Amino acid sequence: MPRKELLRGCISILVGLVIWEILTRLLLENELLIPPPTSVIRSFWNLTFSGQLNKHFAATLIEFSYGFTTACIAGIVIESQGRRLSRQENSVCRRLCQPDPNKHKQME
Repeated sequence: MPRKELLRGCISILVGLVIWEILTRLLLENELLIPPPTSVIRSFWNLTFSGQLNKHFAATLIEFSYGFTTACIAGIVIESQGRRLSRQENSVCRRLCQPDPNKHKQME
């Protein structure tokens, strides 16, 4: 990557972070909703040096795994039910969604 593109990318990220910081400080009263970047960096720094980052990372990874597994199982169940229903309802949907050429001729 050329230096000019790298510099442009770094500047755009910095501008984005500055805008994020300004908007969250001016428009939001509760930092829990959308924390400003300085709060995120401060919390990361404190968790890293207190030794709690690994514990929190492990808890987040476990919660993500539970959520992802649940979503996959739900998706498989919904898809299998959808295929079963789509075979039964395919003829009904075809009749409702596709125009009947004979009906058009009758109206003329």
